[in-house]
Amino acid sequence: MVKYDKYSPAKQTTEMEKLAFLRKELYKNLGLNRFSFENRDVLEIGSGFGYNALANLLNYNLNSLTLIELNRECANGSKELLKDFENVEVINRDFLSVDLDKKFDIVIIEGTIHFMDKKEFVLKKIDNLLKKDGILIITSIDAISQFFDITRRLFANILIKDIEDFDEKVDILVKAFEPHTQSLQGFSKEIKDWCIDMFINDSLYFTFDIEEMLNVVDYEIYHMASPNLINDMRWYKHYDRSNYKIEQFNAKRHNLLHYKLNSCDRDIKLNIELKEMCKEYLEIIKKNEMNEFNVYKNDLIDILLLIKKNASFDKEISNVLEEILNILSKDNINYSDIANSKYFSQAFGRGMQYFSLIKGDL
Repeated sequence: MVKYDKYSPAKQTTEMEKLAFLRKELYKNLGLNRFSFENRDVLEIGSGFGYNALANLLNYNLNSLTLIELNRECANGSKELLKDFENVEVINRDFLSVDLDKKFDIVIIEGTIHFMDKKEFVLKKIDNLLKKDGILIITSIDAISQFFDITRRLFANILIKDIEDFDEKVDILVKAFEPHTQSLQGFSKEIKDWCIDMFINDSLYFTFDIEEMLNVVDYEIYHMASPNLINDMRWYKHYDRSNYKIEQFNAKRHNLLHYKLNSCDRDIKLNIELKEMCKEYLEIIKKNEMNEFNVYKNDLIDILLLIKKNASFDKEISNVLEEILNILSKDNINYSDIANSKYFSQAFGRGMQYFSLIKGDL
């Protein structure tokens, strides 16, 4: 189900104490404190090597923690990492094939659902496993937030398309994109693992945004974090089950394009248009990954020009898009064009967005 058939998720290099602190702060921003986890039964789906699970075990007094991880290497690593905790169960199976005989207070699915098959079935199964008034901690990946990474994927395809040797592919990608990662404070993955995950695996092409999720399960948004685009200014007597929080999110959705953006609300219609254009851009690149670049070059340039026009609200974004267009116009693109880019090398979207959702009324 998860596209980890050949490569494992990248290992974290962040020190465990720092990771535990960051995890606690993230959950605070999602409206959750230690009492939210006290003596709770927790399920984590797509738990990787178990580092986040260990952070939660160090931070909170959980009643039980069940981890489901499809990748055997990751599951075995989790079992070894967490072997001293008697309240932990690690299941090396596809989530949809697992039969669980209890319900959970909290379900965590982070950085996983967007590239799982049958996303709707996954959410419905989670709904069946989550207790009433239980909390779902989930990450959304938006087409807007993926835009610059998808563009990196495009350039990666161009650079390695005619290279057969796997190690040679990775070496070229590292030369092209390592300078980009050096502009990111807190970047914690091994650069080779990051390049494999981003540009050789296919997970980058999968998105699943919060609106799509809420069309499947009728949950209430509790909080959003990393970033929080929802500013609830309602008087408490005006609370209702309206689309207020989604409207707040959509009015600020353009801020997902670049992690440096912190601009005011704008017309929701413009942001929906931006989302749809970014989705079309992604689909063009995905559809043509095995084709020669010249086959779809004009289509890409056309949609990029429309995105540039829509995103003209910010000068830095305009500079990045102009630089991307200039590189794409070259007859021969090499890794130094990517590595030495002035604006593009520092352009990263806001990646995953974290949401805490509540099953039932707030």
